Amino acid sequence: MALDYIEQIRRIQPHGPYCLLGYSFGGVVAHTMAAYLELQGEQVALLAVMDTIPMNPVAKSRASIDEQDDGTSREKIIRLFANRVSDALPDGTKPFVERIPQVVRHLVQLMVNHLSPRCNSGMILFRAMIRKDPSTLPLSPDEWKPYVKGQIDVCDLDCEHYVMDQPAPLAEIGGILARKLNEIHGGEVKER
Repeated sequence: MALDYIEQIRRIQPHGPYCLLGYSFGGVVAHTMAAYLELQGEQVALLAVMDTIPMNPVAKSRASIDEQDDGTSREKIIRLFANRVSDALPDGTKPFVERIPQVVRHLVQLMVNHLSPRCNSGMILFRAMIRKDPSTLPLSPDEWKPYVKGQIDVCDLDCEHYVMDQPAPLAEIGGILARKLNEIHGGEVKER
C-alpha cells in the first residue's frame, strides 16, 4: 500500500522534499512511506501522524490478544468505523458502505502483518488525550523512538481518537501544520 501511494504521489511530484500526514492506520502508512522514500534517496521534510501506534512486537502481541478473545472488541471497532464512514458518504453509495467492514478487517490484518521500519526524518505526533477507558494511557512518544531517528514533537489534543477528523481538532492540527510548513517553505502557507 505504501509503495502504491508513493507511485501515485511521484506521478504528480517526482522528487521531494515530501510532506506526509496520516491518521490512525494512515499514520502507519505515512511512516512506512517516509522510510521507503528515504531508501529511494528522497527527502521527507515533514512526517506527521495522528494518534498512530507503530507496528512492533508489542503492538502485534496486543493484536494477538484481541484475536484470542471472542472478537467483540475488534468487531465493535469495525462497526464504529463503518458507521462513521457511511454517515459521511452521499446517498447512492450503499454498495460501498456494505463493503466497509470487509475493508476494515483487511486493514487490521495488514497492520498485524507489518513491522514499522526506521526512518531518518523527525515526526510530529498528534495525540488524542481524552480516553473512554480511563485505564488506557495516551500513546507515549517513546514507542516511536526505535522507528524515527529525528526529533519527535508531541502535540496533545483535547479530544478522543475517533473525533480527530472533526472541525475543532482539525483546526488545531491545521494551525500547527501551517506553522511547520511555513518553517519548511519560508512563509508560503496561509493559516485559516
